[in-house]
Amino acid sequence: MGFFRRIGFIFTALILIPVGLAIDIERVADISYPWGIDQLDQNRIIVTSKLGSVFSISLSDYSKTQIKNIPSVRVHRQGGLLDVAVDRQSEITRVYLCYSKPMGNGISVAVHEATLRDESLHEGRDIYISNVKSGSGVHFGCRLELLKSDLFVSHGDRGRRSHAQDRTLDSGSVIRLFKSEPGDEMYPWTWGKAVHSIGHRNPQGLSINPRNQELWLHEHGPRGGDEINVVEEGGNYGWPRVCYGEEYSGGEIGLNFSPEGYIDPVWKWVPSIGPSGMMFYQGNMFPEIAGHLLVGSLKFGKIVSVALNEAYRPSSEIDWLTGIGRVRDLFELDDGSILVLTDERRDGLLRISR
Repeated sequence: MGFFRRIGFIFTALILIPVGLAIDIERVADISYPWGIDQLDQNRIIVTSKLGSVFSISLSDYSKTQIKNIPSVRVHRQGGLLDVAVDRQSEITRVYLCYSKPMGNGISVAVHEATLRDESLHEGRDIYISNVKSGSGVHFGCRLELLKSDLFVSHGDRGRRSHAQDRTLDSGSVIRLFKSEPGDEMYPWTWGKAVHSIGHRNPQGLSINPRNQELWLHEHGPRGGDEINVVEEGGNYGWPRVCYGEEYSGGEIGLNFSPEGYIDPVWKWVPSIGPSGMMFYQGNMFPEIAGHLLVGSLKFGKIVSVALNEAYRPSSEIDWLTGIGRVRDLFELDDGSILVLTDERRDGLLRISR
């Protein structure tokens, strides 16, 4: 068993790594209930708080600046200001926010696009508003992932299971947003929408496999049956007709296998770990997890390391780090250190290094 060093504050964690490989766990910033994270440039990251704020944080001195001009958000149970993605391919810094948008007496999943200048969002516009409005406060999904010029959005079923099998509805699906012309002087493109896949319950992890550019997703099952899926265009991932968990009160929900027309998960957890956030670790700082998929666990307050075989499919898992609080998201920095968001009221942003 390995050990950790405490830096700046008292921390209790268990590191399941070989003896002699110390890990430092450092408090970076005090953010209440952080949800999403991305990198703005070599020295700055951007972090959302579910409560409705966005912060820019310096990696050199950990100073924190609140970003202005954020869209109006409805904070309700699992809803709020959720994920963030940054388009760093252009000279202009474009920021994308996934959030729960107030819509009269209901709430919709929405994606906001804006340009970041002087710690403020400018030229903001909603490029996507779900066609499902609901008063429910659960199963928003709301993870973002950029791949070339496309933006993928995970959308939970909003507590209405049948929606996940209806291709006319956005809930229970992965949405692909794509650029099309013409636009206007401010934005030279408009955004189109396509339902990329269906049959999802509450996907809170979305990542591109850097080895083959596949889109990977994980989602919460009910009582058991959390899944990792490799998302194919047009694919049906089963929920609720296929489910590896059961009702919270007990009893089956759907089939525990995928018949023809449905796609099986590549990994599943029974019992549930409550997954949130995931990333493919590419750094050298932690050789014991090089090339592994890292998944945060809300339920058990840990990071799970999933090893991949030669076909880039999960083959085994270990609990790499435990006791760090409800893990909401993960992000790898250029030096190989890992930033961790914890779903806590205090000390929500940590840095793991060696």
